[in-house]
Order: sequence, then C-alpha cells, then structure tokens
Amino acid sequence: MRFRTAHLSRLFEGREWRKSCRGVQIFADQIIDQHLMDKQLNNGSNRGCSSLLQGVAEGCHDRATLRGQIINMLVAGRDTTACLLSWTFFLLVRHPQVMEKLRSQVSEWEGVHDQISRSDLRGLRYLQNVLKETLRLYPPVPINCREASRTTILPTGGGPDRTSPILIVAGTLVNFNVYALHRRPDLYGMDAEGFRPERWDEDLPLFQQKVTRNFGYLPFGAGPRTCLGSESWTLP
Repeated sequence: MRFRTAHLSRLFEGREWRKSCRGVQIFADQIIDQHLMDKQLNNGSNRGCSSLLQGVAEGCHDRATLRGQIINMLVAGRDTTACLLSWTFFLLVRHPQVMEKLRSQVSEWEGVHDQISRSDLRGLRYLQNVLKETLRLYPPVPINCREASRTTILPTGGGPDRTSPILIVAGTLVNFNVYALHRRPDLYGMDAEGFRPERWDEDLPLFQQKVTRNFGYLPFGAGPRTCLGSESWTLP
C-alpha cells in the first residue's frame, strides 16, 4: 500500500505505526547524543574514532539529517544482512549436499590458514556461489521502484507478447520485481527456480550481453544508485 499511495501513505498510518517510528527516532537520537558527549570529552576532537556518523557529522550539523542517516544504515545494514543469513541457512538445511560441499571447502581452507581474512573469503569460490545463489532466489529487496526523471520509451516489454515499446512519462513511478527477474529461465536456465550454486561457474545466458549482465541480477540494485553494501561484502 505504501508503494502505491506514495506521499499519501501518511493518511493510512495508524497510532502503532507512528509510535514505532518515534521509538526508532529516539534510539537514533541516543546514538547522536552519545557521539556528541564523546566529542566533548575529547575536547572537541574525534581523533581515534572513525564511524559513519562521524563522517556525516563533519559536513552536517542538522540533527534530523544525522538521525536519517543512522536509521538508513540500521535498516539497510541490519535487516538485509539478517535476511541473507536466514535464507542461506534455510537453503543449506534443505540441500544437505550443498552444505556438505561448502563445509568441506571451508574446513580445508581453515586447516591451512590460522585466520581467515577478507581476501581469503574471496578465494572461497563455492561460498561466493552459495551467497550469490541465495541472493538470486531470495533478494532482501524483492520489489522496488524508481521515478522517471524524464520522458522515455522502453524498446520492449509492452503488448500481449511483451515485445512492443512502452512510453514512460516523466514523473511516473516504475515498479520492478527483482524476485521474478531472478527466476527467469531465459537468464538462468530452465532450472531457475532451483537452488544450484554451481550455475555461477557456468556460461549463463545472463552474461552474454552487457545490459542483461548489469541489470539481470539486482540484489543491490544497479546504476548510479547501487546499494553501498555491494562494495562491502565479499563478492569478487
């Protein structure tokens, strides 16, 4: 409903919704107050302390902006990570052969390395494939939308056979279903509905063209507004 009603969604917000939002705002304000207190104790210096809040605070002193950045990081960084881990364990339990193969690779790697670094994780190819496949089947953001900044025409997608052009007028909200996109047989094979990490070592139809390679796999979105998390996880 919030997607469809956009700015009018506030008309449907009940007391519990507003109470929950206020609780999150109070939590974020406590983080800001603690940051300001620590800065005062250090005589106005943030030396020895590096955080996202510090970086934002250096260029902005507006509390509402700081609060918004904190809430954005909590929602985007916590819920999405929890979602990925939950679905990963769910799929591993349902596919014991994949779990055994992954456990064997990790155990073998662990026997050689005392500590596993970020660069080491990049070398665990099958682990990367498992995570990629999980994000493909169960993306943390399964549906999203963008507003057209200018009038344009999509070359295909319209008509009964979806091959006709589509006119997109400036200001139009365009919804796209990442969940459905990730399960297209023409991109991921006839077994696109199945959990098979090995597919990422094959020549997928997805990677035959640059456009589909960039926009056929969207767990982090794409383009100039790609999720910042795409740079901080272990995908090669």
